[in-house]
Amino acid sequence: MVKLNAALALGMKGDRAGVPVFTEIIFDVADKNVSRQMRIAAANMLKDLKEKTSIKTFLKLIPDIDADIRNIALTALSVLIEKNDKSSIPVLKETLSWSNNVIRVYSLKALGKVGDDSVKADLRKAYRDEDPKIRMAAAEALAMLGDYGALEYLIDTLKADEGRKDAKETLEKIKAERNKPKPAPAPAIK
Repeated sequence: MVKLNAALALGMKGDRAGVPVFTEIIFDVADKNVSRQMRIAAANMLKDLKEKTSIKTFLKLIPDIDADIRNIALTALSVLIEKNDKSSIPVLKETLSWSNNVIRVYSLKALGKVGDDSVKADLRKAYRDEDPKIRMAAAEALAMLGDYGALEYLIDTLKADEGRKDAKETLEKIKAERNKPKPAPAPAIK
């Protein structure tokens, strides 16, 4: 407990020195001295630090027995995963078949963010899901990959009362993503 409190104090100041302690506490499920609340606090602090080196830790937490830990992991991954981070694809694709729709939505968004065309078939399958939130997340992810065929669904959703706000927000995200300035190419080295 003292170790966690010290690490939390460091983390609250933005100090990444507590990262190893948070990771140890999160995975120490068998230790009787580590409560569920301690694991959640450690996972939240690790998420809030936005430490890129924590991606592997969060990927390992997706199948955790605690739903709160899984949700924290996916929320963190949706922020931390960057374009072309292909190491996360297998775990994220696996979660698309889970029954928890919150996890599936975060996974779809993260897969879109990775930007790898190899996930398009999985995203198209999710696009045909019965749950509108899953379809919305799949449409957004497909658009992030440059597949704008899913926009029809979003436009149709805008016309209906149900889901109008979600569709509008998703279209605004897609528009912002498309309008982002492309980085200038690096000058050639002579």
